[in-house]
Amino acid sequence: MNFEHLISDIENGDGQILYKEIAARDVTDQFIDLEIRLDNKRNYLERYNDLLKQAKNVQEILEIEEKIRVLEEEIESTTGRLKYLSDLVDYSTLNLTISKIEEFKYNPDNRDRFSERLKQSLSKGWYGFVDFLLFMIRIWPFWIIVAGIVYLWRKIKRAKRKK
Repeated sequence: MNFEHLISDIENGDGQILYKEIAARDVTDQFIDLEIRLDNKRNYLERYNDLLKQAKNVQEILEIEEKIRVLEEEIESTTGRLKYLSDLVDYSTLNLTISKIEEFKYNPDNRDRFSERLKQSLSKGWYGFVDFLLFMIRIWPFWIIVAGIVYLWRKIKRAKRKK
């Protein structure tokens, strides 16, 4: 119940969910099945204890005690499994990873040092170069016009030489 509210609050919060995976294993059926089997085994154990009180010879006593021993082992095993399933529910784990993207800004504390000024100059130079390339790409229609003018000018120049 609280889990669904938590997930809903996270989804409705600020930001965008990039990846979400919810893995759950419902152990209710196993738990109920084991409880029923445990009750049945305890009832058989009571019957065998009653039979043990009514046993008439040593052989009957030994046979009944062997069956009681087997039932007690099964009861202990089933009880352990029930405890394990109960712990799975009680100590469920939620792994949540939240990240925030922050823009990096280079701001050295001591700009007077040569190494810091060199880093800043290289950084600004690279960004200037990238901006220049993007500007040259941005004016691609003018490159087509210039190429057309150069082509026509050369064609006219060749035509004048032939005359």
